[in-house]
Amino acid sequence: MRPISLIIAGLALLALLGGLGGCVVDEDIGDAPDTAGVTDGGGGTTGDGGTTDGGGTTDGGGTTDGGVPVNAAVSVAFTDLDPDGGQIQGAPTFTPATDESDVTEYRLYWGQDATTKLAGNDTVIDTVLVGGGTSFAAFAANTALPAGATHLLVFTANADGEMATGVSVAIVDLGVPFAYVANEISNTVSVIDTSTNTVTATVPVGDGPRGVAITPDGNFAYVTNDGSNTVSVIDTSTNTVTATVPVGNGPISVAITPIGDFAYVANWHSNSVSVIDTSTNTVTATVLVGDAANDVAITPDGNFAYVVNSNSNTVSVIDTSINTVTDTIPGGGTPPGGSPEAVAITPDGNFAYVTSGEIDKGNL
Repeated sequence: MRPISLIIAGLALLALLGGLGGCVVDEDIGDAPDTAGVTDGGGGTTGDGGTTDGGGTTDGGGTTDGGVPVNAAVSVAFTDLDPDGGQIQGAPTFTPATDESDVTEYRLYWGQDATTKLAGNDTVIDTVLVGGGTSFAAFAANTALPAGATHLLVFTANADGEMATGVSVAIVDLGVPFAYVANEISNTVSVIDTSTNTVTATVPVGDGPRGVAITPDGNFAYVTNDGSNTVSVIDTSTNTVTATVPVGNGPISVAITPIGDFAYVANWHSNSVSVIDTSTNTVTATVLVGDAANDVAITPDGNFAYVVNSNSNTVSVIDTSINTVTDTIPGGGTPPGGSPEAVAITPDGNFAYVTSGEIDKGNL
């Protein structure tokens, strides 16, 4: 009888060890092992029911739960139409996600910067369902701009929640009352209070200032200095230069991306565009373009920079995601050889208008 007892005890011990090892030994010794073992790969359980949970759930019936969206809107745009400071008017618009398979709606928020919802006022302003257009409800005239709000943010969402990151656009208050003027001969920038049309400050900069661009939040002015091959960064709250950035030879023009993260500088003599990271005020890329880069403008979605090249009579198109010229458009002047001088892009981003510095009047 002792051998029988040992066999029974051995089976009990084996069953216990099997349980500790994460599998179950069938009491019917002659049967095949069950597939009800536990497999946890990041919180997932696989058993006879066929359930696997690794962020989403796939059951025996084939149901998949994808969680919150992973696809964001491409961009958001807003132009203030209210002439008074501290107030806004107009409709924010957005470019939908290229893949909306996990998106059911787009949500609009106030932002305290380009990525963060406004503290103390982080409720949804408006919602647009997928397929319901690309425009949020317009802000009526005299809509008060909440204290601390500098951006509008758009997040994708579905029944499981909201994507952790979104897209943003800086709110450029039309009522901001100052203009910054580059004075090439005196090497200064004049600050004009537009409510009184008087100069309230004069800021010394580099040699031969030519172009000025203001960041979307209004905090800084970037000034190109043609003679010293630099860009002066002016803190508009103090009207003092806080950084001087070396760029290419003969910087003429500067444009800042809609979210204010980069400044693009056209360098006439080096036939290039310098890309300045505004968070560090350092050049992070230099893009070769045509002969005599004279002006630069950025599309409202921030995806492309258009650069006019006066001597080669072309317009270079820079993809800002890779800082590479992806297209060169001939005949920037009218007629050919017309020396394109400046470029401006329509608010919807559909057209770029290029001026010509030389026109053959005989062909008019």
